[in-house]
Amino acid sequence: MVTLQVNGKKMQVDVHPETPLLWVLREHLDLMGTKYGITHSNLINLRRICP
Repeated sequence: MVTLQVNGKKMQVDVHPETPLLWVLREHLDLMGTKYGITHSNLINLRRICP
């Protein structure tokens, strides 16, 4: 059980402590406005894989 404070409310979620926060927000708390972003380092790694 993990306790989070989101938008000023304390919430308990039954997830593994290593679950990515994005998954917890979207899949367990139904906060679909939360998006995955691509960082600069992700783009550099992608260029190495797909020249």
